[in-house]
Amino acid sequence: MGKRYLTDTNAAIDFLGGKLPDKGKQFMMKIKPEISIITYIEILSKKI
Repeated sequence: MGKRYLTDTNAAIDFLGGKLPDKGKQFMMKIKPEISIITYIEILSKKI
């Protein structure tokens, strides 16, 4: 089984908002990030 990465809310919001640095974007595109239910709710409540 491969590595799993739990993604922070700020990283997910920055990725979706296009504010993540290039290295961060490349990393997020390379992995399948895991998010918690709390992060999911925070992303849904944030206006991007």
